[in-house]
Amino acid sequence: MRRSRPYRPGGGAALRSLKPGTPGCRRVPGRTPRPPDTRGEGTKVPDGKEPEAAASGERRGPRRLTRIESLLVERGVAERAVLDAVKERQHESRRSLAECLAEVETVGELALIRVLAEATGAEVELSDHLVADPTAAGDLDPDFWSRLGVLPLRLEGELLRVATGDPLNVHSFDEIARATQREVKPILVRPSALLKALKARARGEDLFGGMLEKASALIDGFELLPAGRAPVHAADEHVVDATDMDAPTVRAVNVILADAIARRASDIHIEAEQGQLRIRFRIDGALQEVMSLPANAAQPVLSRIKILGGLDIIETRRPQDGRAKVSSRKRAYDLRISTLPSYFGEKAVIRILDATAPSFELERSGLAPDLLARWRELIRRPNGMLLLTGPTGSGKTSTLYASLLEIRDPSLNIAAVEDPVEYQFPGIVHVPVRSDIGMTFAAALRSILRQEPDVLLVGEIRDAETAQIAVQAAMTGHLVLSTQHTNDAYGAIPRLLDLGIEGPMLASCLAAVMAQRLARTICSRCAEPHLYPQSELAALGALPGASADGVAGPRRGKGCSSCRETGLQGRTAVAELLVMTPALGHLLTRGAEKRELQEQIRRDGTTSLVEAGLRLVLEGKCTPEEILEVAAGEISGASPAEAPDAPPPQPDAVPATPAAPAAAPPESCASPWRRRRASATRSSATTTRSRAGSPPPP
Repeated sequence: MRRSRPYRPGGGAALRSLKPGTPGCRRVPGRTPRPPDTRGEGTKVPDGKEPEAAASGERRGPRRLTRIESLLVERGVAERAVLDAVKERQHESRRSLAECLAEVETVGELALIRVLAEATGAEVELSDHLVADPTAAGDLDPDFWSRLGVLPLRLEGELLRVATGDPLNVHSFDEIARATQREVKPILVRPSALLKALKARARGEDLFGGMLEKASALIDGFELLPAGRAPVHAADEHVVDATDMDAPTVRAVNVILADAIARRASDIHIEAEQGQLRIRFRIDGALQEVMSLPANAAQPVLSRIKILGGLDIIETRRPQDGRAKVSSRKRAYDLRISTLPSYFGEKAVIRILDATAPSFELERSGLAPDLLARWRELIRRPNGMLLLTGPTGSGKTSTLYASLLEIRDPSLNIAAVEDPVEYQFPGIVHVPVRSDIGMTFAAALRSILRQEPDVLLVGEIRDAETAQIAVQAAMTGHLVLSTQHTNDAYGAIPRLLDLGIEGPMLASCLAAVMAQRLARTICSRCAEPHLYPQSELAALGALPGASADGVAGPRRGKGCSSCRETGLQGRTAVAELLVMTPALGHLLTRGAEKRELQEQIRRDGTTSLVEAGLRLVLEGKCTPEEILEVAAGEISGASPAEAPDAPPPQPDAVPATPAAPAAAPPESCASPWRRRRASATRSSATTTRSRAGSPPPP
């Protein structure tokens, strides 16, 4: 095989110096050999010049300028010498003329953009903050756009608009068109803004839009204390990014947490959906959507949250639970983190608990004065069972904690079995439930009863075994406090009967049942007097002193910056208290029917949830719409036969007896979730009663 001859500097000139006939020089037919080159090695011959002319030192004329260069000189943007120097730099760096000119300090950025737009007719966008559209970028890697120096701005049908600093970069536009199968429209932008956006996209900051711009103000004094360390795999780029404290993902999660704490949110919901990552805060019991991030931000954000909770970052197929601690403005907060696999990814819910001396006081719960006085008498009993009922998030645990703290004394042995333990208080033994090792409510109660407790708090009576042990403890000299999920106070009685507790035993151990809800209160800063039409109050029953046109005393919030234009801020308790009287106990002992029990409860003067809510409306603390939402099951469970005689309707007024369609809150004042929840409650409320039409007890 013929071996190629290695390249030697000056070898071409040496070959040209050989004359025909010299050994090693081959005459090519039809060509006249060039004369010997006497200029020496490395001398370039200009095109169209003879060697003699080049050797004589003849100079070339000035370089001919392009149309854009001529415009730059004519407009005074750049001098000819600057353009010549930039041209040499362009050949060396193999970059575009616009990119090289943008680096020259004497060339104005805006003037350069005007000349480029005039020469090419390109559209101009002079924004200092450019954000890439994930939909427009498609599945192309960020390195693809960084290599071309182009940013995908937005997608309009089949037209892809891209940001560029050089509208003459047609090769890049052709490559983008082939990769995306779309027509490409270049948009001329500031080179400095484009460079900043490309760097942010390479670091991942563009995933979070403009939320990082307010990071310094929100996370001032914010500190994260992880609960544990999760296994980190360097092969996962999102995991590596989530462990870097200066990474955009870490700062974005800090902003989300700090913003939720500043808004007094109790929960953060982070949900991966199709095309987006939705973030919602639960504020005063209602979920509010606060932001939406691109779908490709889901994995790094969830990885960071898992690291905070000490969870397994790689495991995405199973639910996980963890804890973390944060400090914001010198207050400590506990975070309970829960992840759940979903169709489009994982969902994370973060419960925020104030760990800096949380205030649990019965006075601040919002209970009516007469009900509060009666409850304080009940929690000082030496034995018996006290139950709190209501849906999740109705404040049952807070009321139980406040009750325990009020009776806490060094002479009492108080134990609490919880799943999970949310707060820890001195003087109370907190026992967590761990079903994975057999530490259930029933098992914990059996062990606690061997340690001579005086007061027992059972997080929830869920099964027959727990109910039996709790009833036996209440009958043997212990005060037992617990919760159940029922629509009203009466609902706890048939629930315990269904769990196997006999009527006589229940009548002797059950002291009282309190049903509780949390209603949003009117913002005190923007509250103003308001006359509600009687038609809006018909579903709640007759009001004392109500007229045909409206009622005097109620208020409504008009909306301000403090309540974020909602007119509502904070929550208060709405409760009904059922006390076991001798007459009611006698009916339970002989196995009376539901109607007899409910009639006796009314004769005992029990104030219903509706009546308690009406009192709050008259005092100007809540709106009728809010009471309709929290007491929907109480209203819908009533029937005309069970309700007491209603007063005669006034002229031009709606009758006090509520009709079935009026039980639901108006569409304009209730969120879709609350309307669905009220509808489900109405369909299952077979044990509720109505107090509509009867005045509240004295």
